[in-house]
Amino acid sequence: WWDVATARATSDVCSTSSTATWRRCSCACCRNRANSSRRPISTDGEFFVEILGAGNGRPGAIRDTAGLLLCGGGRRVLIDCPGGIVTKLARLDVAPESLAAVVITHDHVDHVYGFPHLVHALAIERCLDPVMVLAPAEALDTIDRALAAYGLIGDSYPVVQGDVVDPGERSGRQVAGMHLRTGWARHSRPTLALRCDIGGTSVGLTSDTLATTNLDGLFDGVHTLFHDCGGSRSTNGGWRAHHATAHDAGVMAARVGAQRLLLTHLPPLNGDLGERLLEEAGAAFAGQVVLATDGERVRFDT
Repeated sequence: WWDVATARATSDVCSTSSTATWRRCSCACCRNRANSSRRPISTDGEFFVEILGAGNGRPGAIRDTAGLLLCGGGRRVLIDCPGGIVTKLARLDVAPESLAAVVITHDHVDHVYGFPHLVHALAIERCLDPVMVLAPAEALDTIDRALAAYGLIGDSYPVVQGDVVDPGERSGRQVAGMHLRTGWARHSRPTLALRCDIGGTSVGLTSDTLATTNLDGLFDGVHTLFHDCGGSRSTNGGWRAHHATAHDAGVMAARVGAQRLLLTHLPPLNGDLGERLLEEAGAAFAGQVVLATDGERVRFDT
């Protein structure tokens, strides 16, 4: 299910990434630097998740700000909108106008700042079909103000069809053949956690959150859980006060019966921090634990 060995993803600094060697190295850091080729997304019934950004608001060398692309049956749903979003989609041969919907989990800058550029790029290509955005009311208001500030509203630009998501919707909603349900994460802004069920499998995303049991019902029995990870228990202070630790992520994954856990929204993994996060989460969760890395594809059996 994992396209490359994950053992290389424990650091943001490659030990072999000199100018002479990075083009030959296969680690995630050097592969991302050398990768100018495209990896098309198949249009068959396969379901998978493309990791567009697995870093926090201060991204490192191999992890940009938060973003996932849910892909199933040739349909795509973008979760959060990191920087360089148009380029990241182009590397997958995904035209921005082909997105079935965009979900913005909350309005912190590292989750939403790529959206104005997405609208700008659509306008340049004269793709003026409405863009469906699912988000909390506060995030939709932030998007409206950002588009207005950049002059991206009017006849020359696609209309953003904002749909306020209420986590109280018990039945969830169908989007592009995917059944989406939401809950409130525990964060400093109103923040959506998300679950997607499709074809007998499921994936959950906590988005930014502190440790919480409020999402246990949403993620009960989920196959794969992407969990916020602001750091380890020994270093989780300061701005990380609004983010879970690797231990918190492992505890939740075990509690909801997940089969695998991906730690995401990661700080720069300098030194042995990546290894410590894996160990900390693994001490609480017996399943597979992985550090999410930009450019990787997470596959599912449906």
